Amino acid sequence: MSPYVDLHTRCTALGTRLFTVTALDEVAGLHRRVYTSHPVEYPLSGTKPLERDGWYGTTITGGKTFVANTPPEFERYFFDHALITSLGLGSCINIPVQQDGPILGPILGTVNLLAEAMHFTDDRISAYEALVTDARSALCDALSQVLRDQSEKKPMARRPAETTPIEAFLARLAKVARKYPEIEGLVFWGGAEGWNPSPSEELEAEEVAFYAEGLLIDGFNMDWTLVAETGLETEANHLRLCFWQDGDPPPALLSGWHAVDGGHWTASDMHAPG
Repeated sequence: MSPYVDLHTRCTALGTRLFTVTALDEVAGLHRRVYTSHPVEYPLSGTKPLERDGWYGTTITGGKTFVANTPPEFERYFFDHALITSLGLGSCINIPVQQDGPILGPILGTVNLLAEAMHFTDDRISAYEALVTDARSALCDALSQVLRDQSEKKPMARRPAETTPIEAFLARLAKVARKYPEIEGLVFWGGAEGWNPSPSEELEAEEVAFYAEGLLIDGFNMDWTLVAETGLETEANHLRLCFWQDGDPPPALLSGWHAVDGGHWTASDMHAPG
């Protein structure tokens, strides 16, 4: 049995509802997802940018488990926090996996566990950490192999002017955000049950493109609109940012609002011919 599968099973028995393992690729500046309990929302081999923030200081530099028992505790570090809460999850821990041996080596990755709010009591954290410690040797072998495989890949030649489909799509949105640095991005989520009429959160202009990029990489559809009041089209009011995987695209703007600019992305665009 894979060390990931075995650990997933044991963590689920303690109450974990979402389980992933990520390899820490310092060279590429990425977290690489190598196992997932939710392949739709968090696809295998998905990546997240490596940010040297407070989370990094605790988990990677400090080698300690990051604990957040409510959404406000993790939302500053996780751009996908709206997705997390939409799944009914409200707490998480990230347990570092340190290189095994007589002298502990670098952090190779993290085991990431999510559950309902306030799930991770001190006793449960100790139990989860014990499971990871028991599996550490096998986890280190698997994570080390992932990182070796990545280091041995020959980088594909890329013309300086070449951009990915996601970068090309987000270029106009980023330009709009720079043009209106004080504007807010209102995030809306849709699904099989329809669209919530109220935004789940508000982003500053400089956060918009980065926030969207991570979700598009993970396979979400997006519709963005620069919105102004009807009759005041030269005075942009906000950015409407809509994300979904299942269900219908977002509804039309309400009466009294006008679309000044916008764009639409579907997951199939990732593989569209250039």
